[in-house]
Amino acid sequence: MSRRILTLFCAPVSLAFIAIAGACSSVEEQPPESQLFATDPFGLESGLAIVEMTHQGEGDFAVALLSATQEETAAPPEPIEFSNEQDGGSHTEVASTLADASGPGTFSQAAHIPVEGKHLLQVKADGPWKIKVEQPRPSSASRITSFSGDGNTATPFFELSGGIKTITTTSFGGGFKVSLLDKDGKVANNPKLDEGTREAGPGRESAWITSDFSDGGIYLFNVEADGLWTIEISDGEQPVDDVQPRGIELLGVPLSLLISILVVPVAIGIVILWRLKGSRVRG
Repeated sequence: MSRRILTLFCAPVSLAFIAIAGACSSVEEQPPESQLFATDPFGLESGLAIVEMTHQGEGDFAVALLSATQEETAAPPEPIEFSNEQDGGSHTEVASTLADASGPGTFSQAAHIPVEGKHLLQVKADGPWKIKVEQPRPSSASRITSFSGDGNTATPFFELSGGIKTITTTSFGGGFKVSLLDKDGKVANNPKLDEGTREAGPGRESAWITSDFSDGGIYLFNVEADGLWTIEISDGEQPVDDVQPRGIELLGVPLSLLISILVVPVAIGIVILWRLKGSRVRG
């Protein structure tokens, strides 16, 4: 597997090129207002791009990938870091909205880049953020059949063998949209997941669709969600609820999913507290 990696990092202060989270503000200060950042242009090849985003602020966090129409510049080194003092090209057009959330969190999204060229990221945030852009080119993948997460997520690559498969999705509140992408980032025409059979239950909505994957292939799911979600792939024409139990649930949500999701915000909180403590000691 070959891949290109681009790393973007920003703390909302101008004291240094890179600043630790604890240097952003003291406890006594008012919460910072959201600021708008634009990175310098960077090159992307046509095909799939995966963007991983982390935000440690309490307010809005929005990220858009823009196509920059400007003169060709030298290819940036990889990985590369940007600060909030850098600004991108003035002639841009929106290529993809990658995040539109509030509060701290970790997100990822897949985007199809139709034409090779210069791009930049426009970021709205009120706290430290970090973004990594990858362009993986997988030649193989594991045969994963179960996925879960919280919010916008690009799943790992997985390989589907040929034959009839049923894809079952479940969301636990809020908006939910899922797309099946091939390894080049293009939306798979078969199956169209938004045309599946739907069923609403207490605190959840499930949907499933059956399709014949004659040749199989390497895929990933791109999920846009406001809350918890699961995706299951099963052989044959039966939804996953008809072939295996869900296990212990709490308020309609699988307990195993709740435990896995809570690990991320707890870990982020521990890192923030540790860095705040370190900055006070040095001060």
